[in-house]
Amino acid sequence: MGSRFLRSSPDGEVPFAKVDEGGGIATASGTSILQLGDHSNDLPESQTFFRDVVRGLESTPRSLPSRYFYDDKGSKLFQDITELEEYYPAACEREILAGQSDAIAAYLGDDFGLIELGPGDGHKSYHLLEALLSRRAHFRYYPVDISAGIMPPLQRNLAGLEDLEFHGLVGDYEDGLQYLSGREERHVVLFLGSSIGNFNLDESADFLRRLRMSLHSGDLLLIGFDLVKDPSILIPAYSDSKGITRQFNLNLLSRMNRELDADFDPDAFLHHAAFNPRNHAMESYLISTREQTVSLHEPLSGMQRSFSLDCFEAVQTETSQKYTVADMEDLARRSGFRIEASFQDSRGYFTDSLWIADDP
Repeated sequence: MGSRFLRSSPDGEVPFAKVDEGGGIATASGTSILQLGDHSNDLPESQTFFRDVVRGLESTPRSLPSRYFYDDKGSKLFQDITELEEYYPAACEREILAGQSDAIAAYLGDDFGLIELGPGDGHKSYHLLEALLSRRAHFRYYPVDISAGIMPPLQRNLAGLEDLEFHGLVGDYEDGLQYLSGREERHVVLFLGSSIGNFNLDESADFLRRLRMSLHSGDLLLIGFDLVKDPSILIPAYSDSKGITRQFNLNLLSRMNRELDADFDPDAFLHHAAFNPRNHAMESYLISTREQTVSLHEPLSGMQRSFSLDCFEAVQTETSQKYTVADMEDLARRSGFRIEASFQDSRGYFTDSLWIADDP
């Protein structure tokens, strides 16, 4: 959990004009919001949702795409999860950034663009932004998110940082990186919150290689990693005693019922989380408690697709990759970076690792 690579955008929450390149809309002194890219020919999100669900249910073994966890209810449930004592990653990273942001800021230097991929409500990066401003570093902050609706609350939450140059970029991560790659300024990228864990090791290397291609040699990346640890600590973080993570997973079925005219019965599924010690990954499943046939409908055509599930058949909903130090070093090397410094919490559960883009 932790990455919201793509989310549905609430309508009407923030007025902004579409600018494909080079322009912006001033909303306050030192502040702008820019809509990136031309997605006019993209499929409607509901159609993409249907396509991805069908692809997952047709696969062997079956799966559902975790990127669709985050409708309004799912986003609220995930926020509740991050506040649970059992969900240690959020607390561990808060400890790192609250206690070590001055040290991190010293590595970042002066005069750069600070790009945050998936800023959320701003709580992850607040302490680092504050530390940079207290050092009188000259930088411009570029939060990148697919949802325009996230920008106004993010601006409000960062309003106490009076000298912050805020330039919100509305688009997917690749839109944001492509836009910034054409600028001559030095770049520092933030990819916090163990978001990299939503990819397996090969997918992570592919994503980071593409990120590296958008950067100049010497640019920096601060990236969060959840470390491999005792399964007795890992499993409760993904199957909490209050059942909130269970609700979070089952809400995906409710979203499919609502948006794809599906007929899933959430009461006919169990939520199960397990640690895969060979892959170093937490895995989440919804397990069918009976033989059943489920149906959904393509939004554009109304065509029905049906799938038969066996009793106790598992449908995977999530994979969360965990890392050893050796895994991190190998990933940095494979993707064109080297590790400059790492910052761990007091229990050694989590690290924010600072990487530098190597020469090609």
